[in-house]
Amino acid sequence: MKSRSVLSIIQTVCIVLIIALCLFLPTTTVIARDIQNDPDGFNGITWGTSLDSLKEDFIYYRSVGTSLSYIKKNENFTLGDDTQFIRIEYGFNNNIFSNIYITFKGTNNYINILNWLTQQHGSSETVGKTINNKIVPESECWFGNNTTIILERLDVYQNGSLWMAPRKRN
Repeated sequence: MKSRSVLSIIQTVCIVLIIALCLFLPTTTVIARDIQNDPDGFNGITWGTSLDSLKEDFIYYRSVGTSLSYIKKNENFTLGDDTQFIRIEYGFNNNIFSNIYITFKGTNNYINILNWLTQQHGSSETVGKTINNKIVPESECWFGNNTTIILERLDVYQNGSLWMAPRKRN
């Protein structure tokens, strides 16, 4: 009888632990999946390309942490006919192309970019945060085998951003 109650307690504890792990594991853990047209870079430049081979086409813009940010000379800041970007920054870590950061303004630009990304890469995963016990969407994400793409929701000033980086860091 005693061994049966000990076994029952052990089983109950194991079940509670499994349920607790499932409930409290971070929701940011993401597994790469196949996305349509999973890019291996941006705008004809492959992730991992050396800045030295591109320097004549770029102008230094700013330093962001350990990354140096450059703007491409004569860059077209539009997507199609009706989407306007404020800026496209090319990030380089240790002189290696490692990310893209695009800023834009306004709801129409956000919707156009979201629609374009969905057409190019398929459906996104919505990532949010909890405010007042409600989940508030913060960004749309595509997690491919080559590239992570994150489209940030507009802030109160109608600013938005699009960030892309390789899944495997160089």
